[in-house]
Amino acid sequence: MIQRMLILLTLPLLLALAPTAYAGVYKCEMSDGRIAYSDKPCMDGTSSEMRVQTRSGSGRSGYSSPVASSSSNESLDCATSVSNGQDWIESMREVGQRNLDSGHMSREQYNNGMKQIDEMAGNITASSCQRASGGTRDFYRCLGNITNHLANCVERHRPDF
Repeated sequence: MIQRMLILLTLPLLLALAPTAYAGVYKCEMSDGRIAYSDKPCMDGTSSEMRVQTRSGSGRSGYSSPVASSSSNESLDCATSVSNGQDWIESMREVGQRNLDSGHMSREQYNNGMKQIDEMAGNITASSCQRASGGTRDFYRCLGNITNHLANCVERHRPDF
């Protein structure tokens, strides 16, 4: 059920990015100051298009990942990484609530998914980032790029919290 929740929360973004070598992603500033990302321009004209290059490979036929790579020598900006991670957490909570409200998810699925999201939110902290090493450090580097989705960074780097 937790996997289904993650799929429901990340599928729209993955579907928008996967089909093309270069996919347009629009960054939209909402009236309340929140930032949202979409495959379509914002209705109110506040969008800015970002180009995301997807990569094929990783030994899996047809695999395409929207995760932008980072060098292991690249410095780690924990403030940005944690902020991006928490923004993704908030976005996933909102999508989960919409899925529950629209009947695309049962209360049990929602509760299980929110438990996992809350656990992840509690692990994405400045102190965790500052002491991170190995895959967890790579996870925070991945989050440092705003175009990378939290679920993809988790899948790719398997942080050890």
